[in-house]
Amino acid sequence: MKKIYCLVLIFCVSACDSTLTYQQARTFSQQDLGQEILLKGRNVEFDQMIMRPKCMVLIDSVLILTNLGTEFLLHRFNLRNGKKMGESIPFGSGPEEMLGMEKPQIIGEYVWITDLTKLKAYQYDKQDFCLSDKPTLTKSIQFTDYFDKLMVLSNHEIVASGLNTARSHLSFY
Repeated sequence: MKKIYCLVLIFCVSACDSTLTYQQARTFSQQDLGQEILLKGRNVEFDQMIMRPKCMVLIDSVLILTNLGTEFLLHRFNLRNGKKMGESIPFGSGPEEMLGMEKPQIIGEYVWITDLTKLKAYQYDKQDFCLSDKPTLTKSIQFTDYFDKLMVLSNHEIVASGLNTARSHLSFY
């Protein structure tokens, strides 16, 4: 047992080599950072209880919360007056429902939502998405491979990280 312990200790010590250094490294200290700023905020009281938000998105003065364990996945609140504006996107496996919604992405005049369970991405008009309880779907994309993260670029191309175990890849659509 002592021999194994000695071998492990010798291996660990010999693995440390002080001759290797980073050539392009920079160091910084606390003085290099900007002056500390005190952030101030205010509490916003809502007319209805906020359930279990998974994520939030702010579009103009509309706060959109993705809630877990509720009949509708999105709850919209007006930040100016604290009133609930409505709910949209029902939870479920039906044609206009979603199961595994990710955080909405705002690209220009559109809002993109991905449903990892259904392998789909949905595009909505931003204003309709904010104001309507039944936002009109402008585009949907069905994927064939499972993916983990999906990002919509400014030119509306889509980059997704595939979860194919045979090969790691990024897919462009």
